[in-house]
Formats: sequence, C-alpha cells, structure tokens
Amino acid sequence: MLGMIPMMLIRFAIVLSLAFPAPQDMSTAPEHAGDAAICRAPDVDSLRFLGYSRKTRSVPYRHAATGVPNSSMKGEPYDSVLFMSRSGRKAVLLFVFRLPDGRIEAMHDGYFMRKTLHGWEASEGNGGPGMYERVEKFVTSLEQTPKYSLDLTIEAPARCIEESDYEENE
Repeated sequence: MLGMIPMMLIRFAIVLSLAFPAPQDMSTAPEHAGDAAICRAPDVDSLRFLGYSRKTRSVPYRHAATGVPNSSMKGEPYDSVLFMSRSGRKAVLLFVFRLPDGRIEAMHDGYFMRKTLHGWEASEGNGGPGMYERVEKFVTSLEQTPKYSLDLTIEAPARCIEESDYEENE
C-alpha cells in the first residue's frame, strides 16, 4: 500500500498540471496592438463566455494588424483582437477599424470560438460556412502570435469610438 502512494501522487500531479497549465510569459504589446485591444475590450457576455467574471482585471489576447484574410476585410485597415480563456479552449475574435483621422472604431461584429479535437470552430458570428471556415483558419494562425494581457481597469481613450458613433457622424 505504501508503495502505491508515490505513484498516486505522481498521477495526481500530472492531472493537476493538465487541468491548470502554467501561465505563459506575456510579451509587452506594441502600441497599435494595445490600442486595438483597449478600444474593443470584451463586453460582459464575452467575458462570461470566456469564463471570466465582472471582477476580472486582465484578459489574455493575441493581435493581428489585419482583418480576416480572403474576406471583405481584405485590404482595409482592420485590426483583429483574439481574447482568450485561461484554458485556451475558448476565444472571442473582435475587430477595430482604423480611421484616417487616427480614431479607432470598435466594430460590433465578432466571433465566439471553441477549440475542439478538430481545431477551432466558430459558434456565433456573421457569414455563412465559407466565412466561418476562413475565420477558423485565421484564429488558428493567430494562436501562433505573441500573447499579451489587457488590463481591463484602463479606460478607453477618446480616440476610441463605437461603430454607431462613426455612422451617425458621417
């Protein structure tokens, strides 16, 4: 019986390490990545989907200075921000549009993502099967980019506007 205790402890340690992976080092975000994340911080529903509470102070994210490739976003000044759950099994892909005057427009559309045995799957968002497939491939590539951390206590700067604010003023 005593000989089994070390083996049980090792198995328990392995299970714990799989359930609670060690935190990865997060790089300091370049200014344009940080601006995009601050302007399009996840809302309460997105935080809940990712497994965070309203009291969460920071959320990991990845950034790309582009929209979804091979879509209507191609060639436009979009930034993509992929907010991640702690486990890395859920994500929310959100977008900002950089206006010529320097303002950053937070887009309302986005995609709720789940990682399955087959890869990333979009569970909510705009578009049909073809767009979902492009988004899933894009998120797979975003997963390879540096991970940053967004401090949710920082207030969005004045240059951040909502999509509806821009449409009303044009």
